[in-house]
Amino acid sequence: TCRECGEAFTRALNELLRDERSHIAVGGGTFVFWTRKETAFDPAGFMREPDAAQVRALLESVKRGRRADLAEETSFYAASLSASGGRAVVRDWIDTTVGTVSENLARRVELHKLIDQRSEDPGGLTEPRPLGLFQLAAATVRDARRDLPVTTPRMLFRAALAGTPLPPDIAFQAVRRCRAEQRVTRPRAALIKLALLSQEPDPPKEDYMVALEPDHHSPAYHCGRLLAVIEDVQRAALPSVNSTIVDRYYGAASSTPAVVFGALLRGAQPHLAKLERDRRGAYINLQRRIEEVCARIGEWPATLALKDQALFSLGYYHQRANDRAEAASRRDARQETADTDANTPEKESQS
Repeated sequence: TCRECGEAFTRALNELLRDERSHIAVGGGTFVFWTRKETAFDPAGFMREPDAAQVRALLESVKRGRRADLAEETSFYAASLSASGGRAVVRDWIDTTVGTVSENLARRVELHKLIDQRSEDPGGLTEPRPLGLFQLAAATVRDARRDLPVTTPRMLFRAALAGTPLPPDIAFQAVRRCRAEQRVTRPRAALIKLALLSQEPDPPKEDYMVALEPDHHSPAYHCGRLLAVIEDVQRAALPSVNSTIVDRYYGAASSTPAVVFGALLRGAQPHLAKLERDRRGAYINLQRRIEEVCARIGEWPATLALKDQALFSLGYYHQRANDRAEAASRRDARQETADTDANTPEKESQS
């Protein structure tokens, strides 16, 4: 390129890097955006730290087909940059329109929408907190500041703006972290859900897999649910337990269910017996849940492939979130009843 062109490019890039609305930096990579005409559209905000009200407004405008405020035909450009030998190297390039990007971002939000385990709504539909690009990318590694490769946020960046499917490797990385840490966090579950649904040829129904899906077709999904129920049995019987069955068996249960679940169910019997003796209501609810989930599984899968392990993790996460929300609802109901009783004047005794 000519000297003047190079200098103009450098000045323009520096200008973009000075404006927080025109760039984000994640995992050693920098992503810049601009439009041919000035608009109020703020993709950097959506990808850095999504605001719930802003996300809601975007989803509503896209669903209703009213995007005049987004200047939908305005050209939109984005580039993924990394440093090499003191120079900025363009690793990816997107040339589209504001309208298309708004639709793709709205779809991304819908695909990774997921109940928060702290929610008190079992349906999970009360405004789950949106996740940013860094939160999703960090779900694939132990230490995002040290271990996050630039390729991961780059794939998420392209998928978010261009609407391309995420590669299966993204789901594998999140599944691997779940197994390594014996824990399914919301960012990991959201990323797994996003990766799985982005590969589907047809868009899923609204709010699909945001929360528990009792009628899901996958035995692997229900195996994950069952592990959460057995863990709940243990916690109900032993409230002060420090290490649960999940800490010991998550990896094996999520890869070879047929080998593990027989022993897990046998191990749950003493806990169920204790609950039957001391907490009859909890025993009945948990026993029914075990029977219901086992009926969904049918024959135990011998091994689970990557996609099935991903569904296992979602089933586990959904069941835990559902159980916590239901427990919170029961506590609130008991408290409301107690408050009502306390505020109800006693009937005057008849003389």
